[in-house]
Amino acid sequence: MSDQLKNIEILQRIGKTNVCIFGYFWEDDRKLHLQSMLEKNGFRVWFSNDRDDLLKLDNNLQDTLLLVTNRTSLMETVETKMNEIGAADRLFIYDFDNNRIMKYSKPVLLYMEYHVAWHCNLRCKGCSHYCNLYDRPKFGDPVKYRENLLRLRELFDNIVTLRLMGGEPFLNPELSVFVQISREVFPDTDLRVVSNGLLIPKVDDAVLNSLKQHRASVDISNYHPTARILDKITDRLYSAGIRYKASKEIYRFRLIADNVEKDGTYNFNHCFERHCHFLHDDGRFTMCGIPCFYDEVKDKLRAAKEVSEKNWVNIYRAGDGYEILREFNREIPFCTYCLNKNPVLFPWQGNYTKELI
Repeated sequence: MSDQLKNIEILQRIGKTNVCIFGYFWEDDRKLHLQSMLEKNGFRVWFSNDRDDLLKLDNNLQDTLLLVTNRTSLMETVETKMNEIGAADRLFIYDFDNNRIMKYSKPVLLYMEYHVAWHCNLRCKGCSHYCNLYDRPKFGDPVKYRENLLRLRELFDNIVTLRLMGGEPFLNPELSVFVQISREVFPDTDLRVVSNGLLIPKVDDAVLNSLKQHRASVDISNYHPTARILDKITDRLYSAGIRYKASKEIYRFRLIADNVEKDGTYNFNHCFERHCHFLHDDGRFTMCGIPCFYDEVKDKLRAAKEVSEKNWVNIYRAGDGYEILREFNREIPFCTYCLNKNPVLFPWQGNYTKELI
């Protein structure tokens, strides 16, 4: 990591010397290094990673600047709180990957997902995106995607991480178009394509060249057939100059939701999907994608879960980005169906053949 903390002059212009660093999910030496760089520039530093401290912010901000890392899931909650108490001017964001301090005029979205393809070549049993239920190809619409992304740019200054996924995104012959649109509209986003990797060894060079040109990396979901050819997958990406990360081999899946209503408040407070914001082509934007995914295939299921508009917001009806962040920070009706308290695990199974590997 560089010894030079970029953009520190943004903090210095305010004329305050106390800095609270909120949400520090990294190793101690990284945290201490940031503290040292700030102290060398005359700041007094203290740390917090406690949700309860958010309730005290209005009492502690008179002489304090808040620096929140874009690696914490609490970032959006902090932004909302600071806006509510009229102290958004005291909030700064620490860009963990680039070791820089950022100041935005509008809120920043921590994370977003979009389906480039709704269907998949593996059709995993119990797929949380219900992609195993599509017997015909279904792709995202690049025209609508551009329109919706431009609308989000009106609401948010940046999206920290934007993942193009599915389904299997490499099934879409226009994947490079979605990559280009994403980078043009949000030039600073951490852009990723999420894939099982099976199509990568034979994918057209033009697609990989587009990923490299637009600084998109690949997140490989390492299922059993993927693991069998992981060397071929990673060799192809490495040769194309594309950054990638492969998960550990996936042996088990988790059932996300069932049909029996439960304690929605508990599920919301213990949810690992609540920051997986999902954008639909029709302008729906959800705290997590599961209500949208279910709504698309509900006619194929015998279940009858509630999927009303109370489960999402429409990006064209929102007044500003803070309104969306507030909506994303509340329990939705679909929370009552989730299985966070008593998860159901089962061995991974996929519909793959020798031709796929």
